[in-house]
Amino acid sequence: MTRFFNPFFCFLFTATLSAQPTIQWQKTLGGYNLDEGRSIQQTSDGGYILVGNVRSNNGDVSGNHGDNDYWVVKLDPLGAIQWKKTLGGTGTDWPNAIRQTNDNGYIIAGASSSEDGDVTDNHGDYDAWVVKLDSSGAIEWKRSYGGSDWDEAQSIQQTNDGGYIFAGLTQSIDGDVPGGVYGDLDCWVVKLNNQGAI
Repeated sequence: MTRFFNPFFCFLFTATLSAQPTIQWQKTLGGYNLDEGRSIQQTSDGGYILVGNVRSNNGDVSGNHGDNDYWVVKLDPLGAIQWKKTLGGTGTDWPNAIRQTNDNGYIIAGASSSEDGDVTDNHGDYDAWVVKLDSSGAIEWKRSYGGSDWDEAQSIQQTNDGGYIFAGLTQSIDGDVPGGVYGDLDCWVVKLNNQGAI
């Protein structure tokens, strides 16, 4: 058997090893129950805003309303918690997206089956639930959108006119959902003004 030495392969292998990313920092957040991060964005101050759903009511988490809640955490550039907020009701509430807004506040989109706590005007089953926070995490406004079936907001962003647009899914044929559905689940796009009105 003939053996040979290939210097190019050795160079490529060494370059690949040296190009591996290094972890700058890492954090574990939550309590003793099922907690998960769902969406994160770097903020204008170099820190981060994180939203997830939590079942815990201990450790880093306090104020859980029951079952799953939205959990919003503001981190500094090194990952230290600056503030945290638990949002929801006694039903199941889970967020899918968070974005920083032009006023340095935050907009969150997800779903909720709650009819109490922070959640008002549930139309039935799961509603899309959108919450606007100020820069310190205080609620500015919150709204439920949907009909009597399953509705969920999965993505949201601020628009050039200062309002918002979210995309998600719906099974409803009533309430805020015009014209009914084309099948089992439909894509649902909703344009909001800056106070959350459709």
